[in-house]
Amino acid sequence: MRGLDEIDDGLSALGDLAALFGAASTDDLWRALTLGAGLPSAANSWDAEMLWHHHHGDGQAGAADTALLLCTDWRWRRATAGLIAAIAGSGVLDKAGLTELASRFLEGTTITWTAPLGWSDGEWVTIRLVEETDDDTAEISGDDGAGPLNIARRVPPPLHRWAAAQLVRSHPGEWADVWEGAQRLDAAGTGAALAGMLDVLEVLGEPAASDLLALGLSWPRGSVRRTALERLAEREGPDAARRLAAVDPDAKIREWAEKLARGRSAVTSTSASTVAAAARSHDPSGDIQPTLFEV
Repeated sequence: MRGLDEIDDGLSALGDLAALFGAASTDDLWRALTLGAGLPSAANSWDAEMLWHHHHGDGQAGAADTALLLCTDWRWRRATAGLIAAIAGSGVLDKAGLTELASRFLEGTTITWTAPLGWSDGEWVTIRLVEETDDDTAEISGDDGAGPLNIARRVPPPLHRWAAAQLVRSHPGEWADVWEGAQRLDAAGTGAALAGMLDVLEVLGEPAASDLLALGLSWPRGSVRRTALERLAEREGPDAARRLAAVDPDAKIREWAEKLARGRSAVTSTSASTVAAAARSHDPSGDIQPTLFEV
């Protein structure tokens, strides 16, 4: 029955959440994040943010690994952008830690997290992702030889966007290396990384900034072009962005151009009215009182 199934799913989710919060050590938390299941995909990241502060708010060790596992966990795949922003803004990871995390995210669309050696008792074990449905499932295989447990983790595009922005912001002179690495991702990941680099375009000098902007304006994915158009509006004014957006093949971008034009028109109209009112208030003729001799 559907009602009983929903109750079972709810109890499973609560049990999973209790295991995450009740983990007695960082190692136990990592086990729950990689080997446990039960929480449905969430549209917000508040519970993951609470987990982050609960387990690392006082500077406990292993924060970089926990950040990677939280952000690549399927439970919060619909809220990844907000989660990584919260983690980065928490102050738990310093600049070097954030740079390391960003570098890991740009390694690929699927990356490998290596568990502590004690998890596999010295035997080499790999957990791979198998896409059977919309959800990612895990497949465990034993490999010859001794070694650690390797667990595949999916990196969604919002993490690629954050990672590229973080690396360029921290090391502007290495933007070309960041872009070279981004091009090894899949199409969605590369586009997201380009959008992230455009997010921090102001830290780049010329001609790098102009070259990157031109690349974004011609990118196939509409969301990347929209980001590039926003940067163009900041650099050259809204009219320049509006002219390009008005002929864009993406209907949403053309609609954005119309809104930009209406906003521009409203600002112009308001400014003109303000100037006219100011002129009237300072008109000397307005201070002259009529006399008895005026006809």
